[in-house]
Amino acid sequence: MLFVFLALASVAFITLVGDFTQMYLLYMISVLGILIFKKEDTTALHLCLGLLIFKILEFSALQIIPTRASIAPDTAMVWLNTNNYLIHLVFDISVLLFLLFRPPLSRHYLRWLTVPLGKSHTDEALTYTQAEVWLISVMMLYFFVDLAAMLENFIRNLDHLGVNEEWAKTFWEWTLIYYLYEPTKNVLNLIELLAIWMSVSRRGRQKLDKVILRV
Repeated sequence: MLFVFLALASVAFITLVGDFTQMYLLYMISVLGILIFKKEDTTALHLCLGLLIFKILEFSALQIIPTRASIAPDTAMVWLNTNNYLIHLVFDISVLLFLLFRPPLSRHYLRWLTVPLGKSHTDEALTYTQAEVWLISVMMLYFFVDLAAMLENFIRNLDHLGVNEEWAKTFWEWTLIYYLYEPTKNVLNLIELLAIWMSVSRRGRQKLDKVILRV
């Protein structure tokens, strides 16, 4: 209970502060903690290992590819925002596909990755868990938010895409999603972390009778 309370307090604080690096660090620490303490649960092991790899790659991409004016002051904001939204969109789709195909991946390619090594599992034991259904729902919301932000970014900057400025300036004030993007993503980050922590609970580890994707 103390771990859950501290975790919730940390997420609530970071969500309010909106610190980019701390949010990623908390995410990776949370997933790594579950990976270590629940390593004998093969489903949790495969899930957390995949999430951790994707989050490290996403964080690295955001450090390497220019997304802020402080890094690339000579680049127009439309392209910096495009880089930012595109990175998130690509990794959101990648994680969504990983979650959808996680059971087939566990059965056909990751079955050997168990603790202890060589532990046998039935196909039914490597099916979806309730926590993964919650994560899939969150990733779909991520997808729509990032896609909407990117589309609004292009519409707001049509003059950078070769459209006549007199007509393009009609859309310069389209900033609703732009200003809601960060708080919305912070809330979704909070929900995602809660879903990940729920993967260690009895209900979160519950196997599903229905198959989401059969491969």
